[in-house]
Amino acid sequence: MYTIIISVFAFLLFNFVIIAHEWGHFITAKKFGVKVNEFAIGMGPKVLKFERGETLYSLRLLPIGGFCALEGEESPEGKDSKKGEQEVKKVDPKRSFKNKPAWQRAIIMVAGVFMNMVVGILLSILLTSMKENIYGTKIGGFAESYSVSSDGLKIGDELVSIDGYKTHVSRDVRFAAGVSNDNKCEVDVIRNGHLVHLKDVSFTVTDAEGNKSLGIYLDTIEKNFINVISYAFADVGALIRNSVSSIVGLIGGKFSLKDVTGPVGIATQIGGIASREKSLLPAMLNITSFMMMISISLAVFNLLPFPALDGGRIIMLIPEVITGKPVNAKAEEIINTIGIVLLMLLTILITYNDIVSLFKGSQ
Repeated sequence: MYTIIISVFAFLLFNFVIIAHEWGHFITAKKFGVKVNEFAIGMGPKVLKFERGETLYSLRLLPIGGFCALEGEESPEGKDSKKGEQEVKKVDPKRSFKNKPAWQRAIIMVAGVFMNMVVGILLSILLTSMKENIYGTKIGGFAESYSVSSDGLKIGDELVSIDGYKTHVSRDVRFAAGVSNDNKCEVDVIRNGHLVHLKDVSFTVTDAEGNKSLGIYLDTIEKNFINVISYAFADVGALIRNSVSSIVGLIGGKFSLKDVTGPVGIATQIGGIASREKSLLPAMLNITSFMMMISISLAVFNLLPFPALDGGRIIMLIPEVITGKPVNAKAEEIINTIGIVLLMLLTILITYNDIVSLFKGSQ
């Protein structure tokens, strides 16, 4: 029963993140008078469907996303996702997405990202308020096996940056230490009111089984209403920076596609949370934290200037704003189709890596 509850909770929360994104597109499209042909959760064949007003609502077989099909915009199923469902009535051209002013289309496109940010912030506030302690960036102690050198970190040091990566909250510290070159970090700290630069700093300790973990303990921050709210927003800011840094590292070759997690990897990590946590509430909180990261990462990913993503589609509006003429519809369709194909291939590759990792881990 425990596993079933955790699985259902994770499934519902994941779909809530997707629904929030698509709802952003949906509500702003409605606000600007654009006809919404279909609001879909998931991809692939329809499992459930119903029609209300002029919009078809559907739940699809594969829980890997969703879409909001707007009039005048090609959906993942073709130019009109409702064809075959019913006779398509002639629509007022003024209600077509492509005939709306560029600024309205930009708002509709960015609304999904905005909603993911809102969900991430709300989840962050919830999680921060429920934590027993919240941690800053000041070193409060070291693990028993951590080797403290005379010219290294000291208790009371406030971490400013690790290998040039600014550390504003504890999440920044964990991220920067995790991707750093172990034993060779360059670190800036505030010590006795002065900025001190340290070289060849290590942050990790290794146990008998070869597993690495953070070898420093961070001081707690007083937990009050102001600190909870400010910390929650700062933690979301850290997630945004982590996501951007990870994408830059992936493009630059610092990370590989094997470090990227897809649907199978997400399910595996959720299963790992469920198996580690024996109590229901801690498991649900950890899954909520995981989904908060997914929501923020989804927002950052969708803002990338890549064809078919919201960011790429916004970039396509720039020539129209400058010249007053929209990009050729056929050319835009071809560019977005190429983007969709590349994203599908990327998803397949990441899923393959997830499956390989899953089998290797079970051996």
